[in-house]
Amino acid sequence: MSPTQVAQATNTSRRTVMRAIEAQELPAFRDNRNHWKITPQSVEKWALAQSLPSGHAHQLPTPDAQLAHPAPTLDEGAGALEAERQARLLAEVEAAELRGKLAATEAERDRLHGIVQSMTAPQPRRRSWWPF
Repeated sequence: MSPTQVAQATNTSRRTVMRAIEAQELPAFRDNRNHWKITPQSVEKWALAQSLPSGHAHQLPTPDAQLAHPAPTLDEGAGALEAERQARLLAEVEAAELRGKLAATEAERDRLHGIVQSMTAPQPRRRSWWPF
């Protein structure tokens, strides 16, 4: 996957992905055309690490908010929520890969269409010097 595809899949900016690569938080390598390539497994690990709470300043909930939305117990919601996050992340990564394959296929289709058009276009008739 390219940094742009990773950014689309994780709903972040390309610059955020590049910062993670530069900080070696997200493993990536360059291919023979000097383009960044990132494996889907490393994207999953990095995205999961980004979604976990970091322990920074938290906003304290108001008593009204606690009554309106009672917090689920760990047994009820944590497992289901984590499973949904994983499923969504996998679906986004797969969608990004499919978008890349679709773009490549469309480019190949357009290239082949141009070749067919040039081959089927009427060729100008060559004139000869001798009117036989």
